[in-house]
Amino acid sequence: MKSRKAPKKPLSAEGKKKTAPSRRCVTTKASAKVKPPTKAPARPAAGKKGFAAPAKRRRGARPAAPDQQLAAAALAAAAFPGGWTWDPRYPGDDAIATGEVDTEFDRYTGLYDGTLRRYAAAGDGPGAVSYATKFTVDGDGSGGQQPGDDEYDPNTSLHYHDGHAASTANALNALIYSFAVIPLPSANFPDFADLGFGLGDLGVAFFGRGSAAAFIYGDFGPRRKVGEGSVKMAKLLSMDWPDEMNSSPASGGFTAGEMSRYAPGVLHIAFPGSRDRDDEMTDLLTQAQVAAAAWAPFDRWVVRFNP
Repeated sequence: MKSRKAPKKPLSAEGKKKTAPSRRCVTTKASAKVKPPTKAPARPAAGKKGFAAPAKRRRGARPAAPDQQLAAAALAAAAFPGGWTWDPRYPGDDAIATGEVDTEFDRYTGLYDGTLRRYAAAGDGPGAVSYATKFTVDGDGSGGQQPGDDEYDPNTSLHYHDGHAASTANALNALIYSFAVIPLPSANFPDFADLGFGLGDLGVAFFGRGSAAAFIYGDFGPRRKVGEGSVKMAKLLSMDWPDEMNSSPASGGFTAGEMSRYAPGVLHIAFPGSRDRDDEMTDLLTQAQVAAAAWAPFDRWVVRFNP
């Protein structure tokens, strides 16, 4: 994700802020090399959670060695017999469905229609927003450029609070720090800021194969597109699966053109206003600190569904 500063005020028109054409779009990376599948794989049988294991897809990444493929297949078969499962902390589809749907956001590329939901605060539990998306990989920040990542930028919108001013503080490290991306505002589009989101807010994401990732919103991204996170977030979501997908910022995750194959996608459950600072910096300097800070509001929120 390229270096972007958070707009100080909501933009009323596209021209209020210099807008470089988005380079991280689904036609400029792996998806430009890969034709979307002509036929989606069979959906899971009724009553199964997650999604069916998809057929092998073509990808620009180098295939794993045969022994790596066999090891990965054996691990998948052992861990997920009979299909794909959710992490045990997943609140359940019925619980997720209790949120108020906001279809205005369905215009965003990368968002599964009808999945953005709002949840009012209740008792000690915080308010929340959930939504499901595709997932592409952001390799920007202080971790250095990764092979094949032609869109690398050494900066991120959020910085570590390390004793410097925000303008000179260290950028986040996408390789060791799980962060998600907030779309920049766009004229005539609903604004994620109107949901209460800001840099430094926290959340938990779930993906198939029983994977969960605590995350922080650490970068601003392309307008009118949603569904991007750091290399570390992709790894926590178990996207390193030989011959299927990977966590590389050059070709990792899955694109908007592949959403039907990987439905129901990556579910984000986020807590607007949960940030620890309001100056575009964070005191959460390690992934362990992010995880502790993100799971705490999640545990207070989810108790309403499992009293």
